Amino acid sequence: AVIADATNTDPKSQKELQRLPPSKASAVDVALRLAAQSMLKKATGEEALREALQEDAVLGEDVATACRYLAARLCAPRDMGAP
Repeated sequence: AVIADATNTDPKSQKELQRLPPSKASAVDVALRLAAQSMLKKATGEEALREALQEDAVLGEDVATACRYLAARLCAPRDMGAP
């Protein structure tokens, strides 16, 4: 569901957020797996990213874009004081 939302070409909410094209779904998957891996394994982000990029043949730039989207999508400014 998260990957589908991040690559949705016709979102119902938060339309101001820049989503990724459907062809970049694998980059969103890598971003999510990296977040989970870093919480579970205590691997450094750099190590985990390097491994994921080699295994999945995605561009680091696409993973970074996916991370920015996910951070913006999940941010609740009313609760966190973020802009």
